[in-house]
Amino acid sequence: TKIFVDAEGYADRLERIEHDESHQLIEEFMLAANEAVSQVTREHKLPSLYRVHDKPDIDKLGELRDLLATFQIKTGDLSRRPEVVKLLETLRTHPQGYTLRTQLLRSLKKAVYRASADGHYGLNKKDYTHFTSPIRRYSDLVVHRVFDSYLSKTSKDSEELKRSRSAYSAGQMDSLGEHLSLTETNSQEAERESQKIKLAEFFDRELAKENKTVFKAIVTDIRGQGLFVELTDSMTFGFVQLSALTDDTYSATQDGSALVGRRTKKKI
Repeated sequence: TKIFVDAEGYADRLERIEHDESHQLIEEFMLAANEAVSQVTREHKLPSLYRVHDKPDIDKLGELRDLLATFQIKTGDLSRRPEVVKLLETLRTHPQGYTLRTQLLRSLKKAVYRASADGHYGLNKKDYTHFTSPIRRYSDLVVHRVFDSYLSKTSKDSEELKRSRSAYSAGQMDSLGEHLSLTETNSQEAERESQKIKLAEFFDRELAKENKTVFKAIVTDIRGQGLFVELTDSMTFGFVQLSALTDDTYSATQDGSALVGRRTKKKI
């Protein structure tokens, strides 16, 4: 979601950005470039950075299976990739698919930078690095330096190539991987916080309007005290307390999957 601001810098418009086919095509080219460079640095044993996404924990997948069962979704062994692909296809048309896909993402590990080429689970690639954005990510700049050093040496004879220094040492790469994984997390949190501030500004103004805007929302979680919702167009989320539901007295079902009105039997 892109947040537009007025002349004073206050958020006054939200716009959902859709990626069309041309954008997706460029993304595929970038993935191919990242994969190709990673393959070269791994095969030539060059000290380099890799974008690594480890396989999910078995326990986390077990918890996900239990959750899916409450929605009458049966799954096989989710540690097998074909079963995950089959699940994603099921969730694509399931009434609670939006929420359950988010739960699937939460059961996966976070991608990190590492000095070893341990593969990328989410992209299903053995070789993967970040190479295509050296002007905005330091990790890509590091890989560019490694690759540039490699290309400058390929014109030399094999003995001189063996004696020449790499752009970085293996120890430096280990340290850089840990550091860049940490700074990536910090920058993502800062970006999310800045977006939250602007979204709060936008909805504060919406509340002040005499004619309130109605937004499409999806219930993402049920609690005894209320429910979490996400506005689908702006991807804004928040908590609605039971006391705000004035048409009936609601309570959570035993399995915690819904709120039911005592008088109307309305189910949320």
